[in-house]
Amino acid sequence: MNKRQLKHLWILPLSLMAYMAPSAALAQTEAPAGLCANFSKVEVNVDGQKVLRYNVSKGELLRCLPPQPQTPWLVTKTSWTEQDEVAWQNFVRSIGKGIESGRCSTVDTCLASSANPYRDQSDLIATHFADCADFPMYLRAYFAFKNNLPFSFGIGMKANAATSEQLQNIQILIDKAQEKFDNANYQMLADSETLKLQDELIKLQQQQQDLMNPTDLRYTRNGNYFTNRINIPSSAGSARTFFQVARQINDQYSSGSLRMLFTPPDQTESDFYPPVINKRGLMIGTVAYKPTGHVSIVYDITKEGDVRLMDAHPDNSVTTLTYSKEYMRSLPTHGAGFKNFRPLSIQSPKIDARGVITAGKTVLTPNSQIPTFSIEQYFGNVDMNNTIARDAKWVVGGRSVDWYEYVKIKMANGSYRLDPLLSFKSEMSALCGDLQGRASSVDAAASIVRLRHPVNMPRNIYGADGDWEAYSTPGRDLRIRKRVMDMIDNAKSYIGKQQARDPYFYYQGTNLKKDLIKIYNQVAASCVVSYKN
Repeated sequence: MNKRQLKHLWILPLSLMAYMAPSAALAQTEAPAGLCANFSKVEVNVDGQKVLRYNVSKGELLRCLPPQPQTPWLVTKTSWTEQDEVAWQNFVRSIGKGIESGRCSTVDTCLASSANPYRDQSDLIATHFADCADFPMYLRAYFAFKNNLPFSFGIGMKANAATSEQLQNIQILIDKAQEKFDNANYQMLADSETLKLQDELIKLQQQQQDLMNPTDLRYTRNGNYFTNRINIPSSAGSARTFFQVARQINDQYSSGSLRMLFTPPDQTESDFYPPVINKRGLMIGTVAYKPTGHVSIVYDITKEGDVRLMDAHPDNSVTTLTYSKEYMRSLPTHGAGFKNFRPLSIQSPKIDARGVITAGKTVLTPNSQIPTFSIEQYFGNVDMNNTIARDAKWVVGGRSVDWYEYVKIKMANGSYRLDPLLSFKSEMSALCGDLQGRASSVDAAASIVRLRHPVNMPRNIYGADGDWEAYSTPGRDLRIRKRVMDMIDNAKSYIGKQQARDPYFYYQGTNLKKDLIKIYNQVAASCVVSYKN
């Protein structure tokens, strides 16, 4: 391993706080030898009480569990009603508030806790597991199962093809880099300069390869599409159980499954659509997708317009956060931003004597028939004909604002005002929570020292799979770094807004900079971060 590889070898464990319960009746696939050697029950906190459940720190350990309970998925409705959608929002909000209050800390413990209004005996003996990409779809599936509703999700993901213009542009860059490398006078150049020329050429060639044949569908430039779907009920009448579908979500769903915006008309429809940014479109149950490969779900919207999110992690742990610049805008083809579950219905249903729909054709509603469909988050709300994302502009009340302020103003329903001290304190508290979570991760994963050294480094250390994804920290640390940088930028913007007499700005003090520093010192002094070395 050379020095350039060594500088990235800083492996610290992610949280091992996911715990599972013994259950009965659905067989798991056989686990590799040694994987389950130390797999045993541990004490976890559910509703403030210690209970014994299995510890699952990564998806592979699902194969170490006893079989799940039999949970036949019986569908009795051909579509979701308005009442069903309201009940879905109440369910999501309850889970989020359970995490926020500390009643549960993993997907499993949340669905086994009183935060889950649909909890029954099967949840107390079952195992629930989801990482960030699975989490919203897992919750949607769980709710649909408990309420006898139809359900569908895409599988067989493929990347959209590169355009001829993209291929031509990258080839031009490769040709220039190749010419520069070929014409270099190696006797005059230092080794580091020669390597730099070589690295530049290799990097461009890799970009060309990723355009033509992407190897990681979570980060495709032009987004993805599905080739098939799993439907409940199935068109062929095949019986399904919830945990059978749950494991299919675990195995086949990824953040790349949300990297979709305009699905070609001849391809399978996407699971989500982008909503209009108002109280009818962006709501509890809306999903937020970050183009770097993270997914969360809205569980609350405050009267100040703050959009509260909950998310899961590769170790099954769950956290809460507020929508911010961390959810960066990106190319429209990435499909990043807010997404709602696409409505669906069952046509030509076959109904048995019990009133159960045993088969039928699942039809997803196209964008053109969804009243709350909008692409304003990609192209702005000013020019409806704009097709260039970098030209997007958002205007409220005749005043131009950035995307993040636009969301808050629209969700505050006309009562928005920016209190810089309250906002800065909230940002500081969120940073403290992230740091405390990292410390808990270190404490919980002492077993990392028993793992074999990785044979190869992943191409993308911020989003890999297997042990690297379960135990390494670059992705989570990047989130912390981004939060710090955003806090600095926000503090500067607050001072700028005060000087510009921004009409939405609310500050009654006399020295804003001094007050911000005071809040920083107060929160920093109260934020205790400790771990066992």
